[in-house]
Amino acid sequence: MEHQSIDIPSYFREASRNDWEGAAAKALKGAAVSTLDTTDRDGLTVSAIYEGMRERNPLQLRGARVPWRIVQRVDHPIIEQANDQILEDLMGGADSLELVFPSSSNSRGSGVDARSLEDMLKLLDGVKPDLIDFHLDCGYEGSAVTMLLLEACKSMGIAEDSLRIHAPVEIWGIYAQNGVIRNPLDVLGTRLIDFAAHMKQMGVHGSLCRADGRIFHNAGASPAQELGIILASTIAYLRMLENGNLSDEDLARMVGVTAVADADQFTTLAKARALRVLWSRLMNVAGLPAEGLHLHMESSWRMQTRYDPWVNMLRSSVSAFAAGLGGADSVTVLPFMVAGGLADGFSRRVARNTQSILIEESNLAAVNDPGAGSGLVEQRTDAIAREAWRFFQQIEADGGIFNALQSGFLQSAIAKKRAEQEEAVAFGAMPLTGTTAFPNADEKPVRINVVDLPDICVSTKVEGIAEPDAQGSHCASFRKFYAEGFTLLDIQSSRPKTNGITCEKLPIARLSEPFEALRKQAENFTELTGVAPKIFMATIGSVADHTARATFAANLYASGGFQATPSAVFSDTAAMVKAFKESGAVIACLCGTDDAYAERGAELVAQLKSAGAERVTVVVKPKGLPDSADAVVFNGCNILAELQSCHAVFSHPPHSDLRLSLEEGA
Repeated sequence: MEHQSIDIPSYFREASRNDWEGAAAKALKGAAVSTLDTTDRDGLTVSAIYEGMRERNPLQLRGARVPWRIVQRVDHPIIEQANDQILEDLMGGADSLELVFPSSSNSRGSGVDARSLEDMLKLLDGVKPDLIDFHLDCGYEGSAVTMLLLEACKSMGIAEDSLRIHAPVEIWGIYAQNGVIRNPLDVLGTRLIDFAAHMKQMGVHGSLCRADGRIFHNAGASPAQELGIILASTIAYLRMLENGNLSDEDLARMVGVTAVADADQFTTLAKARALRVLWSRLMNVAGLPAEGLHLHMESSWRMQTRYDPWVNMLRSSVSAFAAGLGGADSVTVLPFMVAGGLADGFSRRVARNTQSILIEESNLAAVNDPGAGSGLVEQRTDAIAREAWRFFQQIEADGGIFNALQSGFLQSAIAKKRAEQEEAVAFGAMPLTGTTAFPNADEKPVRINVVDLPDICVSTKVEGIAEPDAQGSHCASFRKFYAEGFTLLDIQSSRPKTNGITCEKLPIARLSEPFEALRKQAENFTELTGVAPKIFMATIGSVADHTARATFAANLYASGGFQATPSAVFSDTAAMVKAFKESGAVIACLCGTDDAYAERGAELVAQLKSAGAERVTVVVKPKGLPDSADAVVFNGCNILAELQSCHAVFSHPPHSDLRLSLEEGA
């Protein structure tokens, strides 16, 4: 088909940077354009205006007109239902599966409970394993679970050399999250080499180890920190494998990367591109070929919210869009209900279709590296790559990722970024739509797919299993055990118990959790009393005088589960006090103009407290704030602290018994 040129107005082509800055300065009424610059989580400057960089060549990403693979998470503990989900996912457009097992650090209380060869065959019933990609997320059980999958495929008549399995082994994120590693590194290295030899002998395609940024991202790591940790994880795996009699080409393909895609569109896009640049440099330094990186990206779990989960669809759409444009080879979109529990069929379908629409209808995979030449994308890519390499060098200077976790260097560095991010959420600088911004006070609960988890702690044949001798292959032994009817739990139980090597645990949490805890507390209050906890809107003056501030306050308090009373025009102080008493509230918020505060604020605070208000706040720091007011709320205040203070009103008489009941109910 003949391409038609686009007629771009001449003034767009001819305008210089000075022209654009002049136009911006005019709009800013003379202020410098640099006042619009911002700083990202890594301390890197994000400019207001960028120039195109036409001299830049596109990076070698996924490849032109090659769509990324749609990976669907499978984590239902009941085998039959997990199989139903798999078949529905594959029929609905997914071409890859991520099998999440209970031993995974990402299982979050669920996981496919496939313990035996029979279980795995039931899980794969109706599936053609040689036509799809498998991503295995199984914690410390990487080799054991992989052998279970291989043995099942063998029973189905599927040749091992037709299978594509990605990154079943993940060590460093598990160590960071659990705070313990079971075996010394030399033992892990020996088993990893045995695993690599078996997979090569069988001809299985894909990567062996996973340099995974998800745990660290979910603990609050910044984008550059996440990439630096991925590099450090990669080099640690390569050091463990270098004595395994592998060719340089095989060694370079042994590690796959899993990174996080969040709702920061341009940072995610630049992060994906930066990974390619960093990978090439790392392989060059290690003397290995740079080809063969498999980059998988997953939408951020940390950004998901439990309340108003529908907004998660928008967040995940942006993250998938950016991951695809950034060149990810495969993408997982977490179902929008994931923060509340197991996903139902609808949320799984939305996760699949989000990617199908981007690929099939929007044709986003038609161009290789569409961000090439964009000043914003190119400079963000360069800046993130440089900062990530610097952080990687700091980890290496501390002795590598294992030592950096043992020494606490990584935990300390991530804690600083986590605190900054959580502060931004608490103060409203990083709004979470539906949770801290525009919360839906009348939201109806979303149906969650709740199941009773099977008992995964019963082993029946452990006495028949023995560890292979020093010359034997663990992988070959695993397959033999499965064929004889032993289970994954038998293998787990047969291993010698060790205290392991410990480190400080990384705390993992979603950004919205502190606010969700307050919402839950408010729900418990409502359940116990029959009414929602209220904030009395003490509005001063006319509708025009108080509406803006009353609306702001109502939304602020709704993010903690409080119900604001309707705004009203009170004829005098007595009318306001009467309405307050009738409302049943114990907290009041003054909303009016600064002049009204200066004139009547002290009187109103005193009258409301005399009428029983245990806490009185004022919207926007006024002139001459009455000393008796408890706090001020404004755009940029500590929203979380204010909400916690309001909930604390019930921690003392006459509400202490109720408070105890609320905490027990939580």
